[in-house]
Amino acid sequence: MPTTKRPYVALYARVSSVKRNGRSRQRTDSQKLALRKYARERSLKNVKYFEDHATGRTIKRDNLQIILDDCRQGKCNHLIIWKMDRLARNCRDTLNLLSDLIAQKIRISVVSQGIEFDDSPMSNFLIQIFSAVAELESNFIAERIKAGLEVAKQNGVRLGRKTKDRQRKKIERWTKQGLTVAEQAKRLGVTRQSIYKMKQRMLAG
Repeated sequence: MPTTKRPYVALYARVSSVKRNGRSRQRTDSQKLALRKYARERSLKNVKYFEDHATGRTIKRDNLQIILDDCRQGKCNHLIIWKMDRLARNCRDTLNLLSDLIAQKIRISVVSQGIEFDDSPMSNFLIQIFSAVAELESNFIAERIKAGLEVAKQNGVRLGRKTKDRQRKKIERWTKQGLTVAEQAKRLGVTRQSIYKMKQRMLAG
């Protein structure tokens, strides 16, 4: 009599890929230890570990896509991550992923933040809150940028091509040095979203 294979538990880690001499300068060791400890303490069985060395700006990552495909096929029923931003940096992408997984009855555990998502009313409530926060954050960023540009204009500051080129060179250098987006944003006095947008333009050429 054929047996049905039990769905596995996916442990997923991600770091941004910043390579030097062909090797990534960032490692997933701390995430891996925390995820495996979490699974071990809860006596979770049939556990599989995945990791990606790639930017969080896109969800088109090899191992994440394997997990998502397996979730859709019923091969995986529990996803465990270290932090929310390991899924995606973009709030909207994160929310879409969470909503899709919850709709498929997939449980999501966020270890460092002590958050559990499933198809319960509380999880749906949390999703609505995160969605509202993401919308507010987007509006606040737009207003801050608009206000900043207006102040700069009144002070006679011209944000021309040379200024942007200098910022891009700094971002490129700092990224190679391993600085986080938050650190780069602080040094330039801009939001993290602005750094992401500049990097996207740099990648697009």
